[in-house]
Amino acid sequence: MAFERKPEFMGWSQTEPTTKTNLTAYNHFYFGDEAQKRIDKYNRLEGEVKKLRTQMSSKEADAFFQLVYYPVTAASLINKKFLYRDKSYLYAKQNRLSANAYLQGSRDAYDSIVKETTYFNTQVAGGKWNHVMSMQPRELPVYLEPVFPAISIDSTNGWSIAPEGFVTEDSSLEGNVGSLSLPAFDNLNRQKYFVDIFLEKNQQINWTASSPDNWIRLSKKTGVLGAQQGDWQMRLWVDVDWNKMNKKGRMKGKITFAAGGKQMTVTVEANKVALAGFKGFVEDNGFVSIQATHFTRQSIKLSNRWKMIDGLGYAGSALEAFPLVVNRKSLTNPDAIKRSNAVVEYDFYTFSPATPFVNVFALPTHPINNNFSVRYAVSIDNGPLKTVDIRTVGRSEEWKQNVLRNRAERKIKMPFLTAGKHTLKIFCIDPGVILDEILIDLGGLKKAYSSVPETKIQVTSN
Repeated sequence: MAFERKPEFMGWSQTEPTTKTNLTAYNHFYFGDEAQKRIDKYNRLEGEVKKLRTQMSSKEADAFFQLVYYPVTAASLINKKFLYRDKSYLYAKQNRLSANAYLQGSRDAYDSIVKETTYFNTQVAGGKWNHVMSMQPRELPVYLEPVFPAISIDSTNGWSIAPEGFVTEDSSLEGNVGSLSLPAFDNLNRQKYFVDIFLEKNQQINWTASSPDNWIRLSKKTGVLGAQQGDWQMRLWVDVDWNKMNKKGRMKGKITFAAGGKQMTVTVEANKVALAGFKGFVEDNGFVSIQATHFTRQSIKLSNRWKMIDGLGYAGSALEAFPLVVNRKSLTNPDAIKRSNAVVEYDFYTFSPATPFVNVFALPTHPINNNFSVRYAVSIDNGPLKTVDIRTVGRSEEWKQNVLRNRAERKIKMPFLTAGKHTLKIFCIDPGVILDEILIDLGGLKKAYSSVPETKIQVTSN
């Protein structure tokens, strides 16, 4: 969790020079709400350490608080301070009454950091470590109480909905009723998307969700939104029962939400595809997502190889370029690279023609010595080789951003691809390159900060 973004970097501010905090880059509206996924993970960790704390003897209690409880809990709280602040701001733009609840959640997280730090300094070991722990080192903006813009919610319409993928900059969804839809489903990726139903007015409503299409599955079909803060919104999940879609091809359906004499509809589109015998990665609404260690095949050469490293990177494992011969410089001629260097290959399938961009995410390493840089090479379908160098020099702005996010990204434009099966190849050039994740943007990739769920084929259909 901290490798992905350290707690002290969650304000999306920096030093050299010191800047104000900003909204995080976590996406609240795509990929199943990656911001909420991070909150949920930290809540689970926080729950575990709180449970363990009750099991500590008096002799162990102070050491456990200092070494385990405080680091985990404080990391969780600073994440929630900023991610709840983001939700408050973004949900206010969607006219959600719950924007006020998230504002309070952010404030509560800050207050809890103050409380836990005070306990660390004044209660642990009878105050032995007083002033050792600071919750505001150097008074940097990231540690200060969050600042919120005024929230104004229009209560005219009473309630509304927001399906996954729907982002609006105005304060009402009502004018967009005809355009509400979920991203498309397909039987290869087996997607699951959310729909939020929320209050715009502090009231109680009984709502229903229904569909005339038996292949559309809903995690909830009824519910109550109430006047209490925690009841101002509810999330339900939508997926497809593919056994009830008898024919291949595209089908459209709908979900109708009803409450208090008002209805709102969400369009659902599903595509049943036959890819008999194909194993690899498939397009999902305009992109392909690949974890670097999940290659289809690889070749090892006399001079180098790609080696898997567990427990590293956003994805949990990474692929490092290892030299087998260290007393010579790297090959740079494209033909020589193809002939003599190790390569990993990824088979993927696209459903629409596109001129793709390959986004390669690596760890921000430096050259291992003066004989090398930090290069690798990319090609698709034995096409032209594109060499990439992620070396940074000094304390450049790129180096700073790489440190903050623990990643070095390159976006590589590739030649036009027709729909169908393709193979991405990544060649070793310099040792020390560490690959984490690869995203192939076919025109539909949305911004994300975490690892994007892999689009590896789950079902092979006839």
